[in-house]
Amino acid sequence: MKAACRGAAAGVAGPAAFLWLMARGLTPTWAAACCAAAALAPAACGIPVAGPASLLGAATGLAVSTALLLPTGGVYAAFAAALALLALSRGLPSTSARGDAAAAAAASAATLAAWRCLSFLIGHSLYAAVGVGFGAAVGLAAGRALRRRAGGPPRELPGLGAIAAALLFLVTLELLRMLGLNASQPEHVRSAVAGAGEALWFAGHAAAGVALACAALAGFELDAPAGSPLAPLTPLAAAALMPVLGPAATLGAAASLLAGIGAWRGRSRWLRHPILSRAVPAALLVAVGLTLHARRALFDVATNRLIHVYPGGNVLVWTEQAGRTLGVYRFGSGVPILLRDGVADMEGGQAAFAPVRQLLAAGPARSILLAEALHPESLAAAGARA
Repeated sequence: MKAACRGAAAGVAGPAAFLWLMARGLTPTWAAACCAAAALAPAACGIPVAGPASLLGAATGLAVSTALLLPTGGVYAAFAAALALLALSRGLPSTSARGDAAAAAAASAATLAAWRCLSFLIGHSLYAAVGVGFGAAVGLAAGRALRRRAGGPPRELPGLGAIAAALLFLVTLELLRMLGLNASQPEHVRSAVAGAGEALWFAGHAAAGVALACAALAGFELDAPAGSPLAPLTPLAAAALMPVLGPAATLGAAASLLAGIGAWRGRSRWLRHPILSRAVPAALLVAVGLTLHARRALFDVATNRLIHVYPGGNVLVWTEQAGRTLGVYRFGSGVPILLRDGVADMEGGQAAFAPVRQLLAAGPARSILLAEALHPESLAAAGARA
């Protein structure tokens, strides 16, 4: 009960901290990275990781905070509820075996990038973060429960969990790519999804994929007697790389790093094994191949939607800035339009002029249409000329 209360307190505080950091000027990417770094603090200090009860409490706290506390009471009500739960859970929570901090850090970077890819598809950073966080907590709880039931991780192949988790992260990205490519109705050009049900459909798939990856990592990870003080820096590094590589490529890089950690951890076993000596390098090659294929995932989703709805056009500019995608699409009629995260810019006005100037300077577009209405039939053009 104490462990569940501690976990619930962390889950309730997580979405509130995410919104509070954004209100202080951080971008959603950096706000999520700071929350992920805080979650890795126990592993960095060598503190035994929480057991299934605490993780399930965290998943419950995420859901209650997002669905009830934040809409009705706001950020500070959620913080107050988290403090109340901490007061109820006097004493330390029950713990299980220590986890591999290095693998957990790489997995957190992959989860952060998976959140960013999902937020591209559903158009809401908070709900995407809660969905991915919920899946990670449930997956870790399931993996730890199975590990506890089995009496510990298997010794035949150290690092198996990291390799399996890496491949599952990459498969989750390919699943999101497939779902996004199928979402080519006109509504998706104006907004990322066409209703709450579809947003839940996207988020459910992402949460399930992240849950499977985290369950594999928690169920088969190595015991690590010492923590890694650099672990919290990993999600921050992922946040810094996203504007350069893009969210999808960052996810691929983090997953490849996770697979490499698993292969290195178990090298003394699989190098001498007649089957594993071939299977593990093959798994690494698959991870690298999926990573290379992942680089254009969000670009493919955005262009597929536009080309299916407005054939005859082409993308003039596509950039990743501060964890967000900005692009210019030119319709068959010759009119270009500004895209934020793959959908038509609905803000317009002065707020859009800065990215417009950057895009005009970076590509061949001479003018960009800023959409100020929800329907393309009634668009009002605000001139943004070079």
